[in-house]
Amino acid sequence: MITYNKIAWGLPLLCRLYGSALPRSVPPALLSAGVTAAFFVCIGDDDKGWWRHPYPFQLFGYMVGFIVIFRSNFGYQRYWEGRSFLQGMTSAWVDACVQVVVFDQYPVTIEGKEEAASKGGLEAKDRFRRNCFHLFSLLHALCIQHLRTDWDLHNLRPHLPSDPAPMLDAAGLPSQEGMLLHNLHYLDVFLLRGSDGRRQIYNRRMPLPVIGGLAAEEAAVLGEEHQAEGYLETSTLFGGIDRRGSHASRMWHHLGLTTGMYVPGAAERAAACYTWVHQLLQERLAAGGLGTPAPVLANVYRSLTLGYRSFQSCRTLVDTPFPFPWAQLVLMLLLIFSITCPLLIVGFVNTLWLAIILDFIIVQTYWALNEVARDLEDPYVYEPNDLPMARLQYAFNKRLMAISNAQRPDCLLAGGEDQPPAMESPRNNVSVDAAREPGV
Repeated sequence: MITYNKIAWGLPLLCRLYGSALPRSVPPALLSAGVTAAFFVCIGDDDKGWWRHPYPFQLFGYMVGFIVIFRSNFGYQRYWEGRSFLQGMTSAWVDACVQVVVFDQYPVTIEGKEEAASKGGLEAKDRFRRNCFHLFSLLHALCIQHLRTDWDLHNLRPHLPSDPAPMLDAAGLPSQEGMLLHNLHYLDVFLLRGSDGRRQIYNRRMPLPVIGGLAAEEAAVLGEEHQAEGYLETSTLFGGIDRRGSHASRMWHHLGLTTGMYVPGAAERAAACYTWVHQLLQERLAAGGLGTPAPVLANVYRSLTLGYRSFQSCRTLVDTPFPFPWAQLVLMLLLIFSITCPLLIVGFVNTLWLAIILDFIIVQTYWALNEVARDLEDPYVYEPNDLPMARLQYAFNKRLMAISNAQRPDCLLAGGEDQPPAMESPRNNVSVDAAREPGV
């Protein structure tokens, strides 16, 4: 995500090329300008009378403009929905974690014995808190991985409090030997590149921190070994989820029979971890923890459900691209417009350089709007205008760590000289305590 300053009327924005839609619209505009120059030279003055009035072409131009604007609005809607659903997922799981930690602070009695004495006391409670923070962080990270089409578990690293926050802007990543992602090439400026290999490099450069890291047992259950061997070569979503290698189809059944364990596909790791969270809560309940009435405890499961539902809404945007017929139609109309617009300009402009400039500006405007839409339609994929997924994971971990250290200070006032003054009524300046007395 690109952050920018609004000083000097926003003029510094014009100096940024990487991530801008303007350079990507230059090649088709240049081609159209070349067509304009060719028409201007080849078409004689007598033939320029073809265009007696621009109204017939205006109908087509208006229609193309409306279609491009519609796609641009639709792309921004997808972008904003992706950000809103992602924030809803984060806030719901933070709320659930807060409730779980607070509810577990107070023991309940089981058959006349307190949980602290019957289940190991503080050690069991501390172990539950650590597992709770770890699983919530891992669940959030796996969801982030899915949304940014990242299936490599090695991109999950332990969260260290001393680590700096991940970069918001992909252009700020330092160069690294063997990784040419941000040794900017001209293609990064003039093309919207989102190949599988490029995304893998970008994901490795932006690892996701997890509180407690990823245990070897967890990685094995989530399918790390089989992914490394090529059994889970997931690269895209529809048409790519759980796609195996050439030899995996005949070995997968044998693998399930010999190990006796089903390894979830890369796209369902979040569902597996979501199940682990529920199992952890159920085990704690059976051990006598989470000492709160059942109707109040139900809010925890409600927050968990709301967060997972928000993740599924985010997943809808990832699994469902912008409709192909519409994208194809927009591209075809823009190509036709780029070829026919020079005919109109040559018919009404008698100066070559002015005709070229006008055609370039008009065609670039249409293509730039389409490039903005293409960039925003997928809010989790195309850097540098994608959402800062690694930074969001880092911020989520910071919230969990704040919860772990949140202990209310014992500073309640007991009355006396330090007691704050009574509230006063805004109308008659009578204190609230006096207003409650009879006769006032």
